[in-house]
Amino acid sequence: MILGEDVLLKLVKQEKIVVGLSEFELKKPEAAGFDLRLGSIFKLGINREKIFVIDVEEGVERFFDLKGGEQVLCTTVEELNVPNYLFAMVYPKQELFNLGLSVSVSNHGPCSKCFVRFLLINNNKKTVRVQLGSSMLRVSFIEVKKGVKQYNRPKK
Repeated sequence: MILGEDVLLKLVKQEKIVVGLSEFELKKPEAAGFDLRLGSIFKLGINREKIFVIDVEEGVERFFDLKGGEQVLCTTVEELNVPNYLFAMVYPKQELFNLGLSVSVSNHGPCSKCFVRFLLINNNKKTVRVQLGSSMLRVSFIEVKKGVKQYNRPKK
C-alpha cells in the first residue's frame, strides 16, 4: 500500500525519511509523495566534473543550459533515509516530458540512505534551460511486509 500524506509527514518528523524538503512540501504535500528538487549537476566522463551546485539557502535563481542530445548526472537537494519497513519509489515529474527531457532513475529499497542520483537527458535538438532547485522527481513510499533483509554489499 502506498502511504498517504498524513503518514508521510509523521514519518518525516519522527524518522526523517526525507531530509531537506522544501517548506511547501512540509506544509502541503500532495499525491501521496514529495517533490524532489535538482541540487547538483555533473558532466559525465571518466572524472565526474561538478559543474553546478545549488545552495538552497542563497535564494538566487541559477540556471543550466542543457544542450540538445546532452546528458548530465544529477543529485537531489533532499536526502532519503528509508527505514527497513519501507520502499521508496522515485519517478520523474510529467513536466519534464513536456520539455522533451527524460530521466533515468532507480528506486531505493529498505535501509537506503542517500541523495537520489539520476541521469537527465535532453531529447531535443535545441537547448533547454533547467533551473537548479526546480522539482524534477517525485518519491512515494510503500510499506514492505515481513522478511526484509538489510542490503549488505560486500566491500571491495
